[in-house]
Parts: sequence; structure tokens; C-alpha cells
Amino acid sequence: MALTYFAGNKIVGLSGDSKPTNIPDGATFYETDTGDIYIKSGSWTKMSISGYSGYSGQDGTSGYSGISGYSGDSGISGFSGYSGVSGFSGISNVASGYYTTFVNGDLSSGILTVTHDLGIKYNQVQVFDNNDKQIIPDDVTLASTTQCSIDLTSYGVLTGTWSVVVSNGGGQAGDSGYSGISGYSGADGISGYSGISGFSGVDGLSGYSGISGYSGFSGEGTSGYSGFSGISGYSGEAGTSGFSGLSGYSGDAGTSGYSGFSGYSGETGAAYNTSFTNASLSSGVLTVTHNLGRQYPVVAISDNDSKVILPDEITYTDENSLAVDLTSYGTITGTWYISVLYSGISGYSGASGISGYSGTNGESGYSGISGYSGDSGYSGISGYSGTVGTSGYSGYSGISGYSGIGTSGYSGISGYSGYSGISGYSGAQPIDLVVTAAPSSNQTASGMKITLQAGSSVNFGDACYIAATGKATLIDADAIATMSGICMALGTIAADASGSFLLIGIARNDTWNWTVGGLIYGTVTGTTGNTLSQTAPSGSGDVIQILGVATHADRMYFYPSLSQVEHA
Repeated sequence: MALTYFAGNKIVGLSGDSKPTNIPDGATFYETDTGDIYIKSGSWTKMSISGYSGYSGQDGTSGYSGISGYSGDSGISGFSGYSGVSGFSGISNVASGYYTTFVNGDLSSGILTVTHDLGIKYNQVQVFDNNDKQIIPDDVTLASTTQCSIDLTSYGVLTGTWSVVVSNGGGQAGDSGYSGISGYSGADGISGYSGISGFSGVDGLSGYSGISGYSGFSGEGTSGYSGFSGISGYSGEAGTSGFSGLSGYSGDAGTSGYSGFSGYSGETGAAYNTSFTNASLSSGVLTVTHNLGRQYPVVAISDNDSKVILPDEITYTDENSLAVDLTSYGTITGTWYISVLYSGISGYSGASGISGYSGTNGESGYSGISGYSGDSGYSGISGYSGTVGTSGYSGYSGISGYSGIGTSGYSGISGYSGYSGISGYSGAQPIDLVVTAAPSSNQTASGMKITLQAGSSVNFGDACYIAATGKATLIDADAIATMSGICMALGTIAADASGSFLLIGIARNDTWNWTVGGLIYGTVTGTTGNTLSQTAPSGSGDVIQILGVATHADRMYFYPSLSQVEHA
């Protein structure tokens, strides 16, 4: 299956998938077919962290039996104490980051736009090619707290799959390991049953236990609670009692196990961010006092255009300060920014709890004296099914819950947690159509253009309508059939040849001499070079159509109106 990447360098795939090597330490890989989790620390290492599974449903209480006259049974021995559960290891924390792959098709004019949603504007950006080698991009623009753009124009057409990592160093401390759970004490030995007369009534059927909650996706929370056990069936009616036997002695309780030791908490990561101007430099060198207590943190610098720049040199003076040489940049303009980052360290594992001791066995009860046979009891009523367990918090699968005492219902089956939904893709941004108000040279135009076939020979500035042949033909305001002008020729185009026509925009022709601000109409001439005029047609049957307005003596805004007026 294809690998799926989530925020925080979390990857989901199959055990047979190759784990990527070009991502930072601290990334995690979850194998959906085995349930195993791996963490990246130089190489991929399998994690042994487990969480709690849902406890099994409590047993339905069995229906009461009809009472027989047979001798009492022996007392049952006390149950052994359960061992304490091992403390869980402290969970590593990795610096916040975003990782993704891309191909040449993801670039727009050589630019890759990355939406990382880290909430921090000044991050460290690393790019790796299809050979897992880190490359230096032409330019990096830190656009906002959720997005940056990477210029890869000089690399031409990209081959294969490339990768990008956006990260900051504010890692939090690893959580403390949880202490081991005390061993449960051994249960008391159960008393011997008394001698019972008569044949027993038929037992009611016990209810089935509720279904266990589905366990959560590893690493995301704790498992769901198990369903509650069904209610037991009611007993049949009792036969006539015999004489009771003597009770057995109860066993002694087992000793509780000792709790495990807590894991050590990880060390908190930190970051220092500040802005500076040219006045902050001394001979082109910026001195930064970050007080992070680490001599070799990560340093990222961006200029007043939010572009990442490479300094001439960085000197790590001591664990609380450093110097950045920007001499080659001369006098810097506006406000620049610097980020100094240090990642947190993982917490250590907690120690295991010690097992509880076994309880002492109870002694057997004495046999009772047989009673007279009673009448058979009636069948008990079937028990009601148990209530379905409430789903709990998702998390790491862990140690099974213990069974209740009595006649157990069938245990619920643990389910697998669902995968997190993948965020939808961002909608496309609207495109601005930018029109030049003053085209730079004679007989040129700026605006929305189209390629059409000419119905007759046309030249620059000729207004045309679409004839029944589908060709752009010179307008003639003598009749409505030859009007409805919609385009302007942008050069000399022979009859039946294809060429460029303006639909909407600014056209320039240095031979024009318009009155600025005046409307421009189609003419009754119907010949090349004579289709536009600032005098509206006035003859009987003539058609008045506004084709645009003059913006300069030699420029017009061409915007044909399809609302036309025909003279009576």
C-alpha cells in the first residue's frame, strides 16, 4: 500500500513497505498489518510501548439452582495474587515538523508551495532530491505561519520523487513513565456448599457478556472500556431442602504486589526568535544572546521579504550566545528575523511492578446429610443480554483486564481502531487577470485574446462579428445581420487564415486620434481600417453598437456591448 503521512512525522503503511530514510529522527511508522510501531533514531527501531486494553465485561450472575439433598462440596482454595504491571516508558517528544514528498507536476513555474500548518512563520526548510541528497533551493519564501514557497527553477524538470522537511526546534519534554500497578491480593477461599435436599430446578441461562470496546490506534490515547456483562437468568424453583453440610474454611488473601518506579521525564526543547535591523549590526556582524543553554542549536535567518538567506558565517560563542556574519549583504533594508532552535530529549522507561503473592487454599467443607428428594424445579428464565460497553479512549493496546468471579459470559472481542481521516486539499486560489493600461508599442493590445479564422482580409483595429460560416468578418452597421461585433483583429490576417483577436482589453494604434472619454461605435463603412468611429450611425435601418471608450488619443478600452439599437 502507499505510505500515508500525517503531521508530526507520523507515517502509516504495511510491514512490507520500505521505511523512508530521508526524514528527521523522531518520526514514527505504524504497520497496519502487524500493529507494530517503529521510531526513527538514526535507523528505524521497533517500539515496545503498550497501552491498556479494555477490561473484559463482568460475568453475568448465574441463575440460582434448585436445592438438592446431596452432600456439601469442598471449599475452594483462595486465588493467587496477580503480579504488578510494568511501568510504561516515558514517551519521546520530537520537535514540531512537517514532511511530504513531491514530483515535478507539483511545481508551478518552478515554484513549490508547501502548506505545513505549524503555526510558526520562521522555520527551517530542507529539500532532498530523488537520490536522498540535500540540495540548496534557489530561494525560500516564508509566506505565513502555515505556508512557505520554494523556488527550484534552476533545477529544470525534476526526476523521480523529491522530499521537503519544514521544522522548528520547540520540542517538549518526554512524559514520565507510569508507575507499575500493584499486584492484586489473592481472593478468599470459598466456603464448602451445604448439603442440599431434593433435585434441583433447572438453572436459568446466564446472559452473554457485553462486547469489549475497540482499542484505539497506537500512540493516540487509551483503549475503550469493555462492555458490561449480561444479567444472569433467574433460577428455577427450588426442590425441598435436605440437611445442610458444614461450610469449608476460607483461604487467606494473597499479598499485594509492589508498584513499579516512574520513568524519568524528558528534557524540554526551546526556541528563541527575534527581529533585527541594520542598526543591530556591528561591522556587519549580529550578536545574538539566546540563553538556551546549548552551544550548537539550529539557526534560521530570513530577510525583510520573508526569504531564507545563508549568512557568511555563524560562530557559536558559547552555550548562550552566537555571532552571525552578514558582511556580504551590505546595508540591510527593513526588518530581518532570526530563529535559534533546540529539540527536547525523550523520557526514560519506568521500572516494572513486583508480582503479588498467592493466597492460601481454603479447607474442604464436611459432607452434609442427604435429604429427601424434592420435586423438580421449573426451568429458570433466560438472562438478558449485557449492555454494550462504552467506547473508550483510543490508545496503545496493552494488558488485558481481569475476569470477574462467577460463571463468566463470553468475553467481548477487541476491535481495531480506525485510521484518522486525511485532510482535504486546499481549494484553488482565484486568478487575477492583469491588463496593461498603456501597451508599450504601436498596434499592440493587452487583455483577453482568442485565435479565430478570418472571413475576409483584416488589419489591426478592425472590429468583426461571427458570420454564419463561423469566421470573424468585418462589421457593417447598415443592417443588424452584419453587426453584433465581438472581437478586434490584432494584426494583418488574410481571408480564411487564422490569427489573434482581442475580446476584451486595451488596444493601441498611433494613427488613432480619439477624444478621451468618448464612446466608440461600429460604422456603416464595412471596410478594413474603417470599422470604428466616435460618431454613432444615424441612417434608417442603421444599427448603433457601443464597442468601447477612448482612454487616450491613441488607445481605447475595447468592450463590445451586445445591447444594440436599430434606427426605424
